[in-house]
Amino acid sequence: MSGERAMPAVDEDGEINGWVILCPACQCGHKFENDANDSVNGWGFNGNKALPTFTAPMLIEGDDEHHRCHFTIDAGRITFLEDCSHPFRGMTLDLPVFGAKTDGH
Repeated sequence: MSGERAMPAVDEDGEINGWVILCPACQCGHKFENDANDSVNGWGFNGNKALPTFTAPMLIEGDDEHHRCHFTIDAGRITFLEDCSHPFRGMTLDLPVFGAKTDGH
């Protein structure tokens, strides 16, 4: 599992129902959900867990009207679009690896 930047999300029946990436801006996971046809809703996924690519942007809007995270994922890198509300807007970073320690905690 080392080096994986996209992890399967599994439902109560053990079926994969999406893929999760760790967002360095929000400090949490964001899920690209699958639909009933086992394809990702609106997102093409290259199937590479180490260097994932999702072919459409993800938009996360929080309960707070001022929280907006809008990004694309390409070859294991996350690009935050200019309409993000956090300081990472306009930046491109490597996606965090699941299980990796990034800040010494």
